[in-house]
Amino acid sequence: MSPRHGYHDEERIDEWIAFFADSYEKITDLELATLKGHVVTEGALRILLAYRLDVSENTLSTRLKKAAGHVSFSLILELALAGLGESHLLGGLRKLNAARNSLAHVFEGGDQILHGYLASFVNEIGKRENKNIDWPPTLSEQLRVLGEALTSAGGAILALAGY
Repeated sequence: MSPRHGYHDEERIDEWIAFFADSYEKITDLELATLKGHVVTEGALRILLAYRLDVSENTLSTRLKKAAGHVSFSLILELALAGLGESHLLGGLRKLNAARNSLAHVFEGGDQILHGYLASFVNEIGKRENKNIDWPPTLSEQLRVLGEALTSAGGAILALAGY
């Protein structure tokens, strides 16, 4: 499939690129990096889902709101990647979502849980590129590895949408 003019919100794609080109480097907190990465990744998944359904992103958003009100990241993820054979991308993004959910819902042992999910996320995204990526011990390295995995995952999602 090739991209269809008018079906993608170019500002959304530019927002994703700008976030990783400019904003991500300034983040010094792993929790914030996880939350921001999750939000931007959801935007990329919405672009892919709209592409696969052959509708504009605006039409997709309107129909999802009418049908269900709030639509979870998990549902968008599963629908966007259904049948594409992207098991490592899907598995990794499930772990990213679990990491985000651990920030919102877990109080005790949260850091250990967050690190476990993020380690699984970067490892799964690495497997997609035949790389073995271990979760590093220092915050600066964790942010770097997480950023690389988010960039790789987002690029893969946008590539599936014809970009």
